Amino acid sequence: MVTLDDEEMKIFMKVCLESDKKNILNKSITYPDFCRIICIIGLLKLFAPTIYLSEQFPDYWERYSWEADAKEKIEDEYEDLYYPQYYLDEVYPKEHEWFCDYYRQLTGKQRTIVDNLRNGHI
Repeated sequence: MVTLDDEEMKIFMKVCLESDKKNILNKSITYPDFCRIICIIGLLKLFAPTIYLSEQFPDYWERYSWEADAKEKIEDEYEDLYYPQYYLDEVYPKEHEWFCDYYRQLTGKQRTIVDNLRNGHI
């Protein structure tokens, strides 16, 4: 079981948007927000927050996992055509938009943490 005291959870909470943090802590998150946050966590290369959210919102996690499996089948079909921009534009356009919107809302300090996470420096 992952708690808020886990080191990766502390890092995630530092870079989490205030509205998302509030909804997570109050357990008032919607399914679309859950998907968006899980996507961002994945792009940040964090694991504990994914586990935490899957434990806090098991019904959402089950649905998300099923939908992710369906997307994986699409990825397999387009494996030969893979290149990063195609991947973002055609396979995961919504996820790319979510991350860009999230990143625009971060403070300078949060952006530094996010950049370090994405580059594997934390």
